[in-house]
Amino acid sequence: MKKKATKAGGKKSSSKRSNKASTGKFVLNDKTVKKLQEFFRSNVGGSYNYRQVSAYLQAQTKEEKELVKSALERLAQEKTLERVGRGKYRFHGAPATIEATFQRRNNGANSAVADQTEIAVNERNRHHALNGDTVLVRLFPHKKGAKPEGEVVKVLKRSKEHFVGVVERKGDYAFLVTHDKYLDSDILLPKGSFEKAHDHDKAIVHMVKWPENSKNPIGEVVDVLGKSGVADTEMHAILAEFDLPYRYPKRVEQAAEKLDAKITKEDIAEREDFRKVTTFTIDPADAKDFDDAISVRNLDTDRWEIGVHIADVSHYVKPGSLIDEEAYSRGCSVYLVDRTVPMLPERLCNDICSLRPNEDRLCFSVIFTIDTVNARVVNYRIRHTVINSDHRFSYEEVQLILDGEEGPYAAELRLLDQVAQKLRKERFKGGSINFSSTEVKFLLDAQSNPIGVETVVNGTAHQLIEEFMLLANRTVAKRINNPTRGPKPKTERAFIYRVHPPIDEYTFKQAAAYLDESNLLPMKLRREAKPTAGTINRVLEQIADTPRQPLVEMVLVRTLMTAYYSCDNIGHFGLGFDYYTHFTSPIRRYPDLVVHRLIDRYLFEKAKSVKYNELSEVAEYTSKCEEVATKAERASVKYMQVRYLDTKIGKIFDGIISGVTEWGIYVQLVQSGCDGLIPIRSLEDDFYELDESGFSLIGKRYKRVYRVGEKITVRVVSCDAERRLIDFEAVE
Repeated sequence: MKKKATKAGGKKSSSKRSNKASTGKFVLNDKTVKKLQEFFRSNVGGSYNYRQVSAYLQAQTKEEKELVKSALERLAQEKTLERVGRGKYRFHGAPATIEATFQRRNNGANSAVADQTEIAVNERNRHHALNGDTVLVRLFPHKKGAKPEGEVVKVLKRSKEHFVGVVERKGDYAFLVTHDKYLDSDILLPKGSFEKAHDHDKAIVHMVKWPENSKNPIGEVVDVLGKSGVADTEMHAILAEFDLPYRYPKRVEQAAEKLDAKITKEDIAEREDFRKVTTFTIDPADAKDFDDAISVRNLDTDRWEIGVHIADVSHYVKPGSLIDEEAYSRGCSVYLVDRTVPMLPERLCNDICSLRPNEDRLCFSVIFTIDTVNARVVNYRIRHTVINSDHRFSYEEVQLILDGEEGPYAAELRLLDQVAQKLRKERFKGGSINFSSTEVKFLLDAQSNPIGVETVVNGTAHQLIEEFMLLANRTVAKRINNPTRGPKPKTERAFIYRVHPPIDEYTFKQAAAYLDESNLLPMKLRREAKPTAGTINRVLEQIADTPRQPLVEMVLVRTLMTAYYSCDNIGHFGLGFDYYTHFTSPIRRYPDLVVHRLIDRYLFEKAKSVKYNELSEVAEYTSKCEEVATKAERASVKYMQVRYLDTKIGKIFDGIISGVTEWGIYVQLVQSGCDGLIPIRSLEDDFYELDESGFSLIGKRYKRVYRVGEKITVRVVSCDAERRLIDFEAVE
């Protein structure tokens, strides 16, 4: 759903909101009525007067209790309640219906959730409802205290109307065969609904209807993606599966082509000019969009000015414009194995906003004065700038220079590296968690088929850029509502933060119990009063470069929560920062673009705060976009893993147990990073049970144990590209 942008980049909600009491007293509104209805539904058979109901609703004054009386009378007239004696009401004798969200489970333990009330729905009573659908549920009579049960009487709104699958033609009709885990039936395509699709084509189908007495829903083909099994087709199918765009709208591209890319004298006059200051970019070798650059110049012996320059996308993309609406709809760029699905049109991300060498570019910058002896920030300023990058480096080129080879700007790069390593040391000392990280990258041929893998090591070149980007993000977030100089704003200004909640203590206790009982650490984690970043870092130091490192890291990573965008600043646990935001990638992340607009609004225009609710919608929506993009990216990796191992059926590989479940053991191969499953049915030597912590699978008779993080040797048994599944078997 598209929403209009405010000047700062927030969004106006089109949904109607009920009136809220500003005093905090009891108010009769739709929310209250729903709460009243839930009271009677959860107490079927009981009768209650207005005093009892008032106490439940916390209505205290005479006027408030009169409002409750009116609400009870209204529900009685609507036949939701029935009067039983003077002033008493109970749930109406006829089965009641309630609007709810359907949640389907593979094991048939379905439910419908309404106002935090969970209603059990038997599989035979779901009546074609799918996961996430908005449904009307008829409640069955039940005893007080028992879990409510019911049946779906109507699907009000489908959570998903488009499905991706393979077309199988059967003469005058066809089926779309899907592998959606929540849709257990193929979709029937009647004559006239699939003419453009050939047999075994991958297609997107719109579910038109699902007749009550029909096993299969009825649909029509809305787009043909291509022949199943072709890499390009499968990547488009993954995007469509997650409702992500696989084409850029021509009208938006045309709008981008019309943008005036010329930098005028007036533009330069309004900005700080860095065109004669040594500046360069450092990016992956195959990157096309360069959205950050580093400048460096000496001020005196030990003081250097280091600038973090970010492409000024907000200069070209205005709130509410066609390009802005499309960027907001996408939320972020999506990085599949063989392609990038950009947030912005190519002309912006790869051309006028890309900080290419020897071309003037407009930037939004944080410029630091740093004492390089101890990497202390003496001063900083946030400015609009114009730069001209002197050189475009790849990470590999910079790493060679940092390792001792000669190259352009070697002295500047080594100075930046020294500062970055000192910043990094202080960051870990201050609470950042120091997990090791390696990345496996597929090597592809011209048709995007995987032909090999390589391990990408994040060396000091990556760390150089990482530390200065973190410093810029942290500085901007801290400046907005906690300025280092000047008066603090009288009222807090709504802002988008990048937050990371603390460790879930229950999960940590489970992990600590497992590690303690396994005697994997010299320290006892269960003795820690509260899990902290310092605790985790002490553990990581103890197991660094030991055989236990993969196991312990896997266990500890599972205790961490997921980072997200929010207007409520709770800090960033993983980084150990009280203030943090995303400022450094407006080409590929919409929140960064909004942050640029907010800085303009608050620091330069001196305007009042944007509305919290509108900005909060942006934070919540873009967090969901990021989550969906991550799922699509993982699906593309999984598809390439299947294709890669499909050529290695029967081969034996070393792996590490990455997870254990009731249905099997998940294994990650050491060399390629490919993930697969050893099905529980293939472990024929014993009957295995999952331990309570979730970190081990234990044989009931012979006590053989499979633990998360342990090494294991496996054979590749089968690969299913359509389902993106890999099966292994354990090799003794």
